[in-house]
Parts: sequence; C-alpha cells; structure tokens
Amino acid sequence: MNKSEWIRSLADQGHEVKQIAKETGLRYQHVRNVVVRYREKRHGGYGAQAGSEGVRIAPADEQGKLSLGRRHSNRLFRVSEQPDGNLLLEPVVMVHEREAWLYRNPVAFEAVKRGIEESRAGLARPAGPFIQYADDEDEE
Repeated sequence: MNKSEWIRSLADQGHEVKQIAKETGLRYQHVRNVVVRYREKRHGGYGAQAGSEGVRIAPADEQGKLSLGRRHSNRLFRVSEQPDGNLLLEPVVMVHEREAWLYRNPVAFEAVKRGIEESRAGLARPAGPFIQYADDEDEE
C-alpha cells in the first residue's frame, strides 16, 4: 500500500486530515491534497453533470473549505447564503475607499467613462498646465 492509498483508507474510516497527517507523519498539505482529490473523484469529480452545464460536485473538507479549481485562484467572492440554504458565489473586486466615491456618483462616473471614450476616439485636446490647482498639502 503506497502513501496515497494509506491516506485514502484512513479517510474512508472517517479520520480528519489533521488526524491522518499526525498518524502517518506526513505533511498536512500533502494529506489534504490527497483527500480532496479523492473526495472529488468519489463524488463525481469536476466534470459537468448530465444536463447541467458548468455544474460540478465540490466536496468541503472538515474545515468547510471548498476547492473551486485553479481557474478561480486568487480571486475574491461574495458568499450569500440563500433562505433555502444554497450558497451563491459572486466574483468581486475591491476598490480603495478613496476611489469608491466615483462608483457611487453616477454623474461623475459617466463623465469619466465619456472622457475615456473621447480619448480613445482621438477627441481629447490638451488642457494646459494644472499647476494653479496644485496644493502643497495632501488631503490625507
């Protein structure tokens, strides 16, 4: 029996990843990877299910963590628990607080978008120096 088979056997017996790592003397991350992949295969893997494009089984580990796959690595998601218990994951981006005002102000946001489009279309013209608007002190 190789290490992965040993890990899978212990997982089938109901042992948690932390327990398996301690009992086998193997690194926690290695044990976790073996168990997660094993559960994915045992529960249908990442392939699309019949009649459900983009639907897959993603088993949670004992800490409640899901693996969404490398395609979604290093991204942020808003997680909403629906009244029926379903979870909705929505990709989000973070905006610095100093810049958030622009997205909350539709008039200013439209003006910026219009300026970008005009610039792309070659309609921008030099406005001259802005030194008279410079301030020696930062607003922060």
